[in-house]
Amino acid sequence: MNKRLVAILSGIALLLVAGIVFLFHSLFSVNEENDGEYEPHTQIVNAIPADAVAFVETEKLSDIFNMADQGSLLKPFLGILPEKSLRWEAVTSLLYSSKNRVSPLLVLNIPEREDPSEFEMLLKEKCSGVIDKRYSSHIIHCSTVPAISFCIYGNVLIASPSIVLVESSLRHLEEGGSIVDNPCYSNVSGIKAEQGILHVNHSNIGKFFSGTVNSRYIGYSSFFKNFARWSSF
Repeated sequence: MNKRLVAILSGIALLLVAGIVFLFHSLFSVNEENDGEYEPHTQIVNAIPADAVAFVETEKLSDIFNMADQGSLLKPFLGILPEKSLRWEAVTSLLYSSKNRVSPLLVLNIPEREDPSEFEMLLKEKCSGVIDKRYSSHIIHCSTVPAISFCIYGNVLIASPSIVLVESSLRHLEEGGSIVDNPCYSNVSGIKAEQGILHVNHSNIGKFFSGTVNSRYIGYSSFFKNFARWSSF
C-alpha cells in the first residue's frame, strides 16, 4: 500500500472518529455553564416519579396522541379524551411497573377554566367496568375498557395501564418529590421545543432493558452512563 493511500485512509478514519465523538458529545453532554436551577417546560413534570426511565413533555397532548401508535397501551385511553384536551399541556413517561414490565404514565394539565370534577365524570362515563379504589385521600378509577387506571389530583389527570404507577405518582406529589429532584436533572440543558422534549435518565436505563430485552443484555445498559447521566432531545 503506497503512502498516499495510507494518508487518505488515515484522514478518513480521523474524520469518522471526530464525527462520532461530536455526535456523542451533542447527544449526551450536559450544559456545564448552566449554574441556575432548570425550570421544567411544564410544572406537571413534578408528577413524574423519580425512577422514570424517560419522559416527554409537550405543550399539547396532540403531540403525544400522534406519537402513540395503535399498539400503545395508552392509545385506547387517548382516543376517549375530549378533543379540547388535545390542546392541553401533557407529559408521558416510561417506568418500570413490575417484574420485567415497563409501562407508560400520562400526566395531563387541566386548565383553570375547566372543572376537574366534570372532566373526571366525563371520563368515567366513557369507560366501562370502572371500579373505584381509594389511595390515601384520593380515588383511583380502574377501567376495564379501555384498560386504564386514572385519578384527578387537583387540576392534574394521572393515568396509566398500571395502577402501581398511578399510586407512585400520587405518592410523589403528596411527598413533594419527583424526577426533577434527581441531583443531575438541574444540569440538563433547558431546551424548549414546540413539539416536545424527550428526557432520558441514563441511571434508570437498566430497568428499561430488563423489561424489554433478554436478561443477558442488561449489562450493556451501563454503556450509556459512560457519556452522561441525562440526555435531552
